Amino acid sequence: MPHRIFIRFLALTFFLTLFLPAGNALAQNSCPDPGTSFSVKKVRKKIKFDRSSSMQDLTQIHSGSVHMQGPAILGVAGGPVGVGMNLQFKTYRNSAGTLNCISLESAEGLFIAFPKISLASGLRKGTCEYNAVLEHEKEHIRILMQFQDQYAPKFKSHLKKILRQYGQPKVVSAVSAKHAMMEMRQQIENAAGAYFNEIAPILSKRQQEIDTAESYAKVFKKCSNWSQASAPRYKRRY
Repeated sequence: MPHRIFIRFLALTFFLTLFLPAGNALAQNSCPDPGTSFSVKKVRKKIKFDRSSSMQDLTQIHSGSVHMQGPAILGVAGGPVGVGMNLQFKTYRNSAGTLNCISLESAEGLFIAFPKISLASGLRKGTCEYNAVLEHEKEHIRILMQFQDQYAPKFKSHLKKILRQYGQPKVVSAVSAKHAMMEMRQQIENAAGAYFNEIAPILSKRQQEIDTAESYAKVFKKCSNWSQASAPRYKRRY
């Protein structure tokens, strides 16, 4: 069946197993579970560097002000990060040939991190100031990569629970199969997105721990030629 990739970036289910003779009414009115293969893949790109924005541009964009007030922003680290799902479904009939069934054939979870660093165009490459800002922003990217490494396996464990809850085979009519697939997809995608929303504050907290007045002061003290820029301030968008 056609599939698409979703990017975003616990109720208990009880089962009752009955052992009945073959050919019973239950077998004729239920869909067998062919099983779902599932995995989680880390999707990561190399750091993308951008030097197209001036200090004034970065400050205005990331401070939300059109006026140069307060500390200047000389570097920004960030990039898309989140989870996604690649789902494939199939339709079939039960063994008695009496019911139309749909099931989730495969589910691939994606834990995505596309890091990007923007440095003010006025910073001359190779200077003390350039290297100091770059070093600080790379530390934020390192935290992002460590977060992805740590939580991709946890996302896989959580995905197993999601599929147990929302990915069970369903009996459908021929005309409702497409709608049932869309509904199942939406439930799984929403649950995956809710999981990322739960863990995202952990990433933000870790980033904030190196965005302190003390850390900014250490960066500023490394160099002496900051020109007319204010003491550097850094901000990420994750």
